This record gives sequence, C-alpha cells and structure tokens, in this order.
Amino acid sequence: FFKFLAPRDLLGHALCVCRAWHELQLISSLWKDLFKRDFAKMSDAFGSHRGWAPPGHGADWHVCYSKCVQHRLGEGIPCPGCDGDISDDLVELYAHLLQQRQQHEQQQQQPPQPQPGQGFRFASEVANGRVAIRMNRAASWIIEEYRSSNLSLLAPDAFEQIVSNTCKEFLHVRRGQVAIDTAADEALLCFEDFLDYWRQLLAGDDLVSPWAAAMRNLRPWGTAATHNLARVLCGHMPSCIVGDPPTEGLQLLRVAPQLQQL
Repeated sequence: FFKFLAPRDLLGHALCVCRAWHELQLISSLWKDLFKRDFAKMSDAFGSHRGWAPPGHGADWHVCYSKCVQHRLGEGIPCPGCDGDISDDLVELYAHLLQQRQQHEQQQQQPPQPQPGQGFRFASEVANGRVAIRMNRAASWIIEEYRSSNLSLLAPDAFEQIVSNTCKEFLHVRRGQVAIDTAADEALLCFEDFLDYWRQLLAGDDLVSPWAAAMRNLRPWGTAATHNLARVLCGHMPSCIVGDPPTEGLQLLRVAPQLQQL
C-alpha cells in the first residue's frame, strides 16, 4: 500500500496517526477505564487512598498504565506459603510507610496537620498532590526493623546487603521511570513503583546482580519468608508456611564478601 503513496502523502498519513495517538494519551477517562479493567486491585487501592493515583491528566494515567503493563503488575505476586497475593499486604505496607511520622511529631498528642510530605518520615509529594515514599529511608527502616525482629530467616548483614543492593539496581534498571527528589538526591516511589520493586525481587527476573541472583536462588522459600516479613512490618502475625531454606541459596549467601566485590 505504502509504495503507491507519494512521500508527502505518506508523511501526511503518518502525521495524522501521531496526532491521533497524542490525543488519545490525553483522554484521562480512557486510561482510567483501561486501568480499572486490567489492574482492578491497584485501581481499588488508588480509589481508597487519597493521593496514590496519578493526577487527573490523561498523560499521567497513560504513563502509569504503560508501566504496569510493561512490568506485568497485573499478575500480582503469588505467595507459595499461603497461596495468596503478596500485593494485598504490600498495599497495607505502603500505607503504613506513608503514615509514619517523624519521631518528634509522634510524641505530640495532637500534631498539626502537615502539608503533603511534611512531618512524615518517608512520605513526599511528587506532583499535583500525588504522594510517594522515599526509597532509601524506607529501606533503612525495613532493615532496622528486621534486625530487631525475631524473624531469624537470614543473617541480618546478608539481609541488609540484599535490600541495599537490589534497591540500587532497581533504580538503575528503572532509570527515567522513577521520580527523583533532586534536592535530597533520593528516589521517590509511587505505588506502582513500590509494587514493581517487590515483584522484581520476589517473582521477576529484571534484576540480575549477584545479590538479586542470591535472592532468586532462595525462591520459593524466600518469597514466602518475605511475605511474612511484610505482614510483621504492618503489625500482623506471620501467616505463611515457610519450611527450610534451599541449601544452594544459603551457600551462595555464605560467600557474601565475594558477592560484595562483584
């Protein structure tokens, strides 16, 4: 067909297609409806938590929808220890992180209502009222909570290395897709980015560093164990059957110094 068109006609048709696609990207109701259809659980989370969803602009919804499709977030994170979806508890963990106040604010009986991101340990505003968590601070808190918990699943130092290194790799792999607080030089995770990180850590294969491979070698034990940790971080009791960790995965973690040098 195209060989019968003059260059000017071909360019004109291509321009019309580009314009039509650009206009489609701006129709927020279209992308909201598609998102609700293909990512029902995430759509429910957006609807029940103020500030979690993209702003009302169609382009923002299109970007969010495209990321979720590309990273297969609609598949959830199946837990081998309880046959549930770990994403359900990650919704609560994300809300829990956003609500954590600074320690001096926690000591006040009735702290003043802060502006978005102010007075909170991990929350920040990305744009137009949308909230996100500060990834490095949240990761440090999870590491501290793990050290003080009674979940002796992995050596605390090995756990810290897994979290720290996979967070760094995730930001490298998703460079340009995750918001950055340039003033603080810190990554800000919107809800879909938060789910994306956990899915890659527990069920995906986009992370390929030695520490990510070590975590992958702990599956399915590590997946169920991490689900228990997510529940404990939210103040619940562990509910997943974990069993014994795979020998091969533990052996790889015992060469932690070599992993650190890679």
